[in-house]
Amino acid sequence: MTSPPSSHPSSHPSGRQAWVDVARGIAITLVVVHHARFWMAEVLPGTQAWQVLSTALVPLRLPLFFLISGMLAGPWLTRSWDELWRRKLAGWLWAYLLWSVVATVVLGLLVLPGVGGPLDRAGTWTTLLYAPRTATWYLLALPLFLALCRLLWHASGRQGLAWLAAAAAVLCGVVAAAPLPVEFFVWDSAGRFLVCFVVGALARPALWRLGDLATRTAALAAAALILAAAAVSTVPQLLGVPVEEVARLPGLFPLTVALMGTGGLAAAVALSRTRLAPPLAACGRRTLEVYVLHVVVLHVLAVTVDRMGLTGAGDLAGLVAVPLAAALALAVSLALARPLARVPWAFAPPRWWRDLAPARRGDPALDTTPGTDKTAPGA
Repeated sequence: MTSPPSSHPSSHPSGRQAWVDVARGIAITLVVVHHARFWMAEVLPGTQAWQVLSTALVPLRLPLFFLISGMLAGPWLTRSWDELWRRKLAGWLWAYLLWSVVATVVLGLLVLPGVGGPLDRAGTWTTLLYAPRTATWYLLALPLFLALCRLLWHASGRQGLAWLAAAAAVLCGVVAAAPLPVEFFVWDSAGRFLVCFVVGALARPALWRLGDLATRTAALAAAALILAAAAVSTVPQLLGVPVEEVARLPGLFPLTVALMGTGGLAAAVALSRTRLAPPLAACGRRTLEVYVLHVVVLHVLAVTVDRMGLTGAGDLAGLVAVPLAAALALAVSLALARPLARVPWAFAPPRWWRDLAPARRGDPALDTTPGTDKTAPGA
């Protein structure tokens, strides 16, 4: 269910608010830039500045993604498990499995030192089920988060979701203070960002009303929140706390996530009324396609650069290569999205996969009467 049309230019004629697509576009662009930095650092010098920026944007990049995903998932909390599987969970899990295999094959065939590995490496395939090492892990986290929220909502409505949000906030702080081993980075990230998805679903009505902010108010709010997050992270360093220990301070990471995540939403509202809106919204409407394709594009590009023998290039090469690689990955991913959409099962699961959860008569429907505790957030 979408919100009613707003009088602001950030509303799409169909009733869907354009700023939501812009927010998704901002998030996927930041993810692509982050991965471009990672791949280019393997083959070129001079990417340190991008590393610093990428680290600073950790509380914005994925929190913004999960906040929006939680907002859009809110109305699904009252659906039956069968409908939830067929229309949401099946698609995410299919995309995760299919494109994880594709990425693993590409990284195995086009070996790049420090990235991927031989296809016959022990555990390469089985770890996709419990400790994925590709960027597609987000597509595994989404169905797990939504299923967990649906379970708690079915058990005790809004109160259950509120308790889950509180527990997830504590988990975020605990995992940030004591990160899991690197081989389980997926679960480390899931522990950090579950709170964003839950808050997005729980606070959907309030977050949706951000679209009603005036452009100048949204821009000022975004700047204030992001600057506040930067200040929160900088003050401990001024007091002598080592940079690598700042993120582990109790409660600091959840606080910066809250500030930067909300600031990112406000920035999306402001940007949705500028000339940057169309390209960002175009990326936002194709987040699935861009997410699964850009990793392959970046890997092929990095292997190509490596074969060219540019590792001895100056620092300027890496500084320039990161944004160029990100722009190219976005452009190629968007260009490939439309023709690949015509390929059976490339982005949508086959019918037999959806039918793994057969329809069950008597699956109890939740009470969705407006005003009851189990009405979906914002429904």
